[in-house]
Amino acid sequence: MITKLTSIKTVIAKIIADLDLKEDDMRISDIRSWCGEAIEKIGAFTQFIPKVSGQDGTPITKLCGYQASLPCDLHQLHQVAYSFNCDGPWFPMRKATGSFAVWGHGKCCCNCDCYDELGHKKECRHNNCCEHCDPNMIVQEDTMVNLVVDMIGNIDKTEALELLNTNQNLRTIISNLINERTYNDGFNTANPSGGLQYSIKPGFIMCNVPSGYLKLSYSAIPTDEDGYTLIPDLTSYTEAIYWYVTMKLKYPEYLNGKLNREVYYDIRRSWNFYRNQAYAEALMPNEDGMESIKNNWNKIVPEFRDHNTFYSHTGERQIIYNANERY
Repeated sequence: MITKLTSIKTVIAKIIADLDLKEDDMRISDIRSWCGEAIEKIGAFTQFIPKVSGQDGTPITKLCGYQASLPCDLHQLHQVAYSFNCDGPWFPMRKATGSFAVWGHGKCCCNCDCYDELGHKKECRHNNCCEHCDPNMIVQEDTMVNLVVDMIGNIDKTEALELLNTNQNLRTIISNLINERTYNDGFNTANPSGGLQYSIKPGFIMCNVPSGYLKLSYSAIPTDEDGYTLIPDLTSYTEAIYWYVTMKLKYPEYLNGKLNREVYYDIRRSWNFYRNQAYAEALMPNEDGMESIKNNWNKIVPEFRDHNTFYSHTGERQIIYNANERY
Protein backbone atom coordinates (compact mmCIF):
# COMPACT_ATOMS: atom_id res chain seq x y z
CA MET A 1 0.00 0.00 0.00
CA ILE A 2 1.28 3.46 -0.91
CA THR A 3 0.99 6.13 1.79
CA LYS A 4 3.83 8.55 0.94
CA LEU A 5 5.54 9.95 -2.14
CA THR A 6 9.10 11.08 -2.73
CA SER A 7 10.84 12.80 -5.61
CA ILE A 8 12.88 10.89 -8.17
CA LYS A 9 15.73 13.15 -7.10
CA THR A 10 16.46 10.51 -4.46
CA VAL A 11 16.75 7.87 -7.19
CA ILE A 12 18.99 10.15 -9.27
CA ALA A 13 21.22 10.68 -6.25
CA LYS A 14 21.42 6.89 -5.74
CA ILE A 15 22.31 6.37 -9.42
CA ILE A 16 25.09 8.96 -9.26
CA ALA A 17 26.50 7.51 -6.05
CA ASP A 18 26.25 3.79 -6.88
CA LEU A 19 27.52 4.08 -10.46
CA ASP A 20 30.19 6.64 -9.50
CA LEU A 21 29.09 9.05 -12.23
CA LYS A 22 31.03 12.23 -12.77
CA GLU A 23 29.38 15.60 -13.16
CA ASP A 24 30.18 15.68 -16.88
CA ASP A 25 28.66 12.21 -17.33
CA MET A 26 25.27 13.03 -15.80
CA ARG A 27 22.52 12.65 -18.40
CA ILE A 28 19.80 14.23 -16.29
CA SER A 29 17.27 14.62 -19.10
CA ASP A 30 17.69 10.99 -20.16
CA ILE A 31 17.54 9.76 -16.56
CA ARG A 32 14.30 11.69 -15.93
CA SER A 33 12.80 10.18 -19.05
CA TRP A 34 13.89 6.66 -18.07
CA CYS A 35 12.45 7.12 -14.59
CA GLY A 36 9.10 7.94 -16.17
CA GLU A 37 9.37 4.85 -18.39
CA ALA A 38 10.07 2.68 -15.35
CA ILE A 39 7.01 4.00 -13.53
CA GLU A 40 4.84 3.35 -16.58
CA LYS A 41 6.18 -0.21 -16.89
CA ILE A 42 5.55 -0.97 -13.21
CA GLY A 43 1.96 -0.02 -13.99
CA ALA A 44 0.30 -0.03 -10.55
CA PHE A 45 -2.72 2.27 -10.60
CA THR A 46 -2.16 3.26 -6.96
CA GLN A 47 1.13 4.98 -7.87
CA PHE A 48 -0.83 7.78 -9.52
CA ILE A 49 -2.79 10.45 -7.66
CA PRO A 50 -6.58 10.58 -8.08
CA LYS A 51 -7.99 13.87 -9.32
CA VAL A 52 -11.50 15.19 -9.88
CA SER A 53 -12.11 18.25 -12.03
CA GLY A 54 -13.76 21.01 -10.06
CA GLN A 55 -12.21 19.94 -6.75
CA ASP A 56 -9.00 20.78 -4.87
CA GLY A 57 -8.01 23.53 -7.28
CA THR A 58 -8.55 21.44 -10.43
CA PRO A 59 -10.62 23.53 -12.90
CA ILE A 60 -14.12 22.38 -13.75
CA THR A 61 -14.48 21.05 -17.28
CA LYS A 62 -16.80 23.24 -19.37
CA LEU A 63 -18.60 21.50 -22.21
CA CYS A 64 -19.30 23.67 -25.25
CA GLY A 65 -20.13 22.62 -28.77
CA TYR A 66 -20.45 18.96 -27.74
CA GLN A 67 -16.81 18.77 -26.67
CA ALA A 68 -14.30 19.81 -24.02
CA SER A 69 -10.52 19.70 -23.66
CA LEU A 70 -9.07 16.99 -21.46
CA PRO A 71 -6.80 18.04 -18.54
CA CYS A 72 -3.15 18.28 -19.56
CA ASP A 73 -2.04 16.09 -16.62
CA LEU A 74 -4.53 13.31 -17.35
CA HIS A 75 -2.96 9.86 -17.40
CA GLN A 76 -6.03 7.62 -17.30
CA LEU A 77 -9.70 8.57 -17.34
CA HIS A 78 -11.89 6.59 -14.91
CA GLN A 79 -15.39 8.05 -14.93
CA VAL A 80 -17.33 11.04 -16.23
CA ALA A 81 -20.33 12.81 -14.70
CA TYR A 82 -22.49 15.48 -16.33
CA SER A 83 -24.44 18.40 -14.91
CA PHE A 84 -26.29 21.41 -16.25
CA ASN A 85 -24.84 23.48 -13.40
CA CYS A 86 -21.26 23.83 -12.27
CA ASP A 87 -22.23 22.70 -8.76
CA GLY A 88 -24.39 19.69 -9.68
CA PRO A 89 -26.34 17.53 -9.21
CA TRP A 90 -24.27 15.13 -11.31
CA PHE A 91 -25.52 12.38 -13.61
CA PRO A 92 -23.31 9.41 -14.58
CA MET A 93 -22.26 9.08 -18.22
CA ARG A 94 -21.24 5.93 -20.03
CA LYS A 95 -18.73 5.29 -22.80
CA ALA A 96 -20.44 5.40 -26.19
CA THR A 97 -20.63 2.07 -28.00
CA GLY A 98 -22.49 3.05 -31.16
CA SER A 99 -20.74 2.90 -34.51
CA PHE A 100 -21.89 6.48 -35.26
CA ALA A 101 -21.29 7.94 -31.83
CA VAL A 102 -19.76 11.22 -32.99
CA TRP A 103 -21.50 14.44 -32.04
CA GLY A 104 -21.34 18.12 -32.79
CA HIS A 105 -19.11 20.35 -34.82
CA GLY A 106 -16.61 21.20 -32.09
CA LYS A 107 -17.56 24.88 -31.93
CA CYS A 108 -19.54 27.00 -29.54
CA CYS A 109 -23.17 27.14 -30.60
CA CYS A 110 -22.98 30.91 -30.77
CA ASN A 111 -19.64 30.92 -32.64
CA CYS A 112 -17.60 32.62 -29.97
CA ASP A 113 -15.08 31.41 -27.40
CA CYS A 114 -16.95 31.87 -24.15
CA TYR A 115 -14.52 29.86 -22.02
CA ASP A 116 -10.77 29.41 -21.99
CA GLU A 117 -8.89 26.08 -21.94
CA LEU A 118 -9.29 25.77 -18.16
CA GLY A 119 -13.04 26.27 -18.28
CA HIS A 120 -12.92 29.82 -16.92
CA LYS A 121 -15.40 32.26 -18.38
CA LYS A 122 -13.89 34.97 -20.57
CA GLU A 123 -15.22 38.38 -21.48
CA CYS A 124 -17.58 37.88 -24.38
CA ARG A 125 -17.60 40.18 -27.40
CA HIS A 126 -21.11 39.19 -28.46
CA ASN A 127 -24.31 40.24 -26.78
CA ASN A 128 -26.01 37.46 -24.80
CA CYS A 129 -23.97 34.80 -26.59
CA CYS A 130 -23.41 32.69 -23.50
CA GLU A 131 -27.12 32.50 -22.85
CA HIS A 132 -27.47 30.43 -26.01
CA CYS A 133 -24.84 28.03 -24.66
CA ASP A 134 -26.45 27.78 -21.25
CA PRO A 135 -28.26 24.44 -20.99
CA ASN A 136 -30.54 25.79 -18.27
CA MET A 137 -32.27 28.02 -20.82
CA ILE A 138 -34.30 25.12 -22.20
CA VAL A 139 -36.40 24.75 -19.02
CA GLN A 140 -39.56 26.82 -18.97
CA GLU A 141 -41.01 28.15 -15.72
CA ASP A 142 -44.48 26.71 -16.29
CA THR A 143 -42.95 23.26 -16.89
CA MET A 144 -41.32 23.25 -13.47
CA VAL A 145 -44.47 24.60 -11.82
CA ASN A 146 -46.62 21.86 -13.33
CA LEU A 147 -44.15 19.19 -12.23
CA VAL A 148 -44.11 20.50 -8.65
CA VAL A 149 -47.92 20.48 -8.59
CA ASP A 150 -47.96 16.87 -9.78
CA MET A 151 -45.27 15.80 -7.29
CA ILE A 152 -46.63 17.43 -4.15
CA GLY A 153 -50.37 17.55 -4.87
CA ASN A 154 -53.01 19.56 -2.98
CA ILE A 155 -51.38 22.84 -4.02
CA ASP A 156 -52.15 25.27 -6.81
CA LYS A 157 -49.71 26.77 -9.29
CA THR A 158 -49.27 29.94 -7.24
CA GLU A 159 -48.08 27.94 -4.24
CA ALA A 160 -45.86 25.81 -6.46
CA LEU A 161 -44.25 28.93 -7.95
CA GLU A 162 -43.67 30.39 -4.50
CA LEU A 163 -42.09 27.10 -3.41
CA LEU A 164 -39.72 27.16 -6.39
CA ASN A 165 -38.75 30.77 -5.70
CA THR A 166 -38.03 30.16 -2.02
CA ASN A 167 -36.35 26.75 -2.30
CA GLN A 168 -33.35 27.02 -4.61
CA ASN A 169 -32.37 23.41 -4.00
CA LEU A 170 -35.77 22.18 -5.22
CA ARG A 171 -35.54 24.42 -8.29
CA THR A 172 -32.09 23.06 -9.16
CA ILE A 173 -33.19 19.43 -8.82
CA ILE A 174 -36.36 19.92 -10.86
CA SER A 175 -34.50 21.86 -13.54
CA ASN A 176 -31.82 19.19 -13.90
CA LEU A 177 -34.32 16.35 -14.06
CA ILE A 178 -36.23 18.08 -16.84
CA ASN A 179 -33.00 18.98 -18.62
CA GLU A 180 -31.75 15.39 -18.52
CA ARG A 181 -34.95 14.07 -20.10
CA THR A 182 -35.03 16.87 -22.68
CA TYR A 183 -31.41 16.33 -23.68
CA ASN A 184 -31.74 12.57 -23.89
CA ASP A 185 -34.82 12.81 -26.07
CA GLY A 186 -33.88 15.78 -28.22
CA PHE A 187 -30.16 15.86 -28.83
CA ASN A 188 -28.98 12.26 -29.00
CA THR A 189 -29.79 11.70 -32.66
CA ALA A 190 -27.44 8.73 -33.02
CA ASN A 191 -29.17 6.79 -30.25
CA PRO A 192 -32.21 8.59 -28.80
CA SER A 193 -32.65 6.17 -25.89
CA GLY A 194 -28.99 5.74 -25.01
CA GLY A 195 -28.75 8.24 -22.14
CA LEU A 196 -25.76 10.44 -21.43
CA GLN A 197 -22.73 9.21 -23.40
CA TYR A 198 -19.22 10.30 -24.26
CA SER A 199 -16.35 9.27 -26.49
CA ILE A 200 -12.67 10.21 -26.49
CA LYS A 201 -10.52 11.61 -29.24
CA PRO A 202 -6.92 12.71 -28.61
CA GLY A 203 -7.02 15.73 -26.33
CA PHE A 204 -10.83 16.04 -26.25
CA ILE A 205 -13.91 14.40 -24.81
CA MET A 206 -16.98 14.32 -27.07
CA CYS A 207 -20.48 14.15 -25.56
CA ASN A 208 -24.01 13.73 -26.87
CA VAL A 209 -25.12 16.95 -25.16
CA PRO A 210 -24.10 20.31 -26.61
CA SER A 211 -23.22 22.18 -23.41
CA GLY A 212 -22.97 21.89 -19.66
CA TYR A 213 -20.32 20.84 -17.17
CA LEU A 214 -18.29 17.66 -16.78
CA LYS A 215 -16.76 16.20 -13.65
CA LEU A 216 -13.85 13.98 -14.66
CA SER A 217 -12.42 11.35 -12.33
CA TYR A 218 -8.91 10.55 -13.53
CA SER A 219 -5.40 9.57 -12.50
CA ALA A 220 -2.47 11.95 -12.89
CA ILE A 221 1.28 11.53 -12.57
CA PRO A 222 2.35 13.52 -9.48
CA THR A 223 5.23 15.99 -9.77
CA ASP A 224 7.12 18.18 -7.32
CA GLU A 225 7.64 21.94 -7.48
CA ASP A 226 10.53 21.51 -9.95
CA GLY A 227 8.58 19.26 -12.31
CA TYR A 228 10.31 16.05 -11.21
CA THR A 229 8.11 12.98 -10.96
CA LEU A 230 7.03 11.87 -7.51
CA ILE A 231 7.27 8.14 -6.85
CA PRO A 232 6.00 5.97 -3.99
CA ASP A 233 8.28 6.14 -0.98
CA LEU A 234 8.99 2.40 -1.07
CA THR A 235 12.38 0.68 -1.29
CA SER A 236 11.12 -1.62 -4.01
CA TYR A 237 10.26 1.38 -6.22
CA THR A 238 13.64 3.00 -5.64
CA GLU A 239 15.46 -0.23 -6.50
CA ALA A 240 13.28 -0.96 -9.54
CA ILE A 241 13.80 2.48 -11.06
CA TYR A 242 17.51 2.38 -10.22
CA TRP A 243 18.02 -0.94 -12.02
CA TYR A 244 15.95 0.20 -15.01
CA VAL A 245 18.06 3.34 -15.44
CA THR A 246 21.23 1.29 -14.96
CA MET A 247 20.07 -1.13 -17.64
CA LYS A 248 19.52 1.79 -20.03
CA LEU A 249 22.90 3.32 -19.22
CA LYS A 250 24.77 0.04 -19.70
CA TYR A 251 22.98 -1.09 -22.85
CA PRO A 252 25.29 0.81 -25.28
CA GLU A 253 28.31 -0.85 -23.62
CA TYR A 254 26.70 -4.28 -23.95
CA LEU A 255 25.75 -3.56 -27.57
CA ASN A 256 29.33 -2.62 -28.43
CA GLY A 257 30.80 -5.68 -26.70
CA LYS A 258 32.33 -3.70 -23.83
CA LEU A 259 30.11 -5.26 -21.16
CA ASN A 260 29.93 -8.96 -20.34
CA ARG A 261 26.62 -10.56 -21.29
CA GLU A 262 26.12 -12.14 -17.87
CA VAL A 263 26.63 -8.80 -16.15
CA TYR A 264 24.06 -7.11 -18.36
CA TYR A 265 21.57 -9.96 -17.94
CA ASP A 266 22.03 -9.77 -14.16
CA ILE A 267 21.03 -6.09 -14.37
CA ARG A 268 17.95 -7.05 -16.39
CA ARG A 269 16.98 -9.74 -13.88
CA SER A 270 17.33 -7.25 -11.03
CA TRP A 271 15.02 -4.83 -12.83
CA ASN A 272 12.41 -7.54 -13.45
CA PHE A 273 12.56 -8.74 -9.83
CA TYR A 274 12.12 -5.32 -8.23
CA ARG A 275 9.51 -4.29 -10.81
CA ASN A 276 7.31 -7.22 -9.79
CA GLN A 277 7.96 -6.54 -6.13
CA ALA A 278 7.05 -2.84 -6.51
CA TYR A 279 3.87 -3.71 -8.39
CA ALA A 280 2.75 -6.19 -5.73
CA GLU A 281 3.60 -3.88 -2.85
CA ALA A 282 1.74 -0.97 -4.41
CA LEU A 283 -1.44 -3.01 -4.90
CA MET A 284 -1.44 -4.70 -1.49
CA PRO A 285 -4.51 -3.41 0.40
CA ASN A 286 -4.61 -2.69 4.10
CA GLU A 287 -7.21 -4.13 6.48
CA ASP A 288 -9.85 -1.58 5.50
CA GLY A 289 -9.28 -2.26 1.84
CA MET A 290 -9.61 -6.00 2.38
CA GLU A 291 -12.91 -5.42 4.19
CA SER A 292 -14.31 -3.67 1.10
CA ILE A 293 -13.03 -6.49 -1.12
CA LYS A 294 -14.62 -9.07 1.18
CA ASN A 295 -17.98 -7.28 1.11
CA ASN A 296 -17.87 -7.02 -2.67
CA TRP A 297 -17.09 -10.71 -3.19
CA ASN A 298 -19.61 -12.02 -0.67
CA LYS A 299 -22.87 -10.73 -2.10
CA ILE A 300 -25.87 -12.93 -2.74
CA VAL A 301 -27.48 -10.63 -5.28
CA PRO A 302 -25.19 -9.02 -7.91
CA GLU A 303 -25.43 -5.25 -8.04
CA PHE A 304 -25.74 -4.20 -11.65
CA ARG A 305 -26.46 -0.51 -11.06
CA ASP A 306 -23.33 0.53 -9.19
CA HIS A 307 -22.43 2.84 -12.05
CA ASN A 308 -25.42 5.05 -11.23
CA THR A 309 -23.93 5.81 -7.80
CA PHE A 310 -20.35 6.12 -9.11
CA TYR A 311 -19.50 2.84 -7.29
CA SER A 312 -19.66 4.57 -3.91
CA HIS A 313 -21.62 1.65 -2.35
CA THR A 314 -19.75 -1.23 -4.00
CA GLY A 315 -17.68 -2.04 -0.91
CA GLU A 316 -20.61 -1.94 1.51
CA ARG A 317 -21.95 -5.05 3.18
CA GLN A 318 -25.10 -6.31 1.46
CA ILE A 319 -28.06 -6.87 3.76
CA ILE A 320 -31.03 -8.78 2.32
CA TYR A 321 -33.96 -9.76 4.51
CA ASN A 322 -35.62 -13.14 3.96
CA ALA A 323 -32.99 -14.13 1.41
CA ASN A 324 -33.61 -17.85 1.98
CA GLU A 325 -37.38 -17.62 1.91
CA ARG A 326 -39.02 -19.63 -0.85
CA TYR A 327 -42.12 -18.43 -2.65
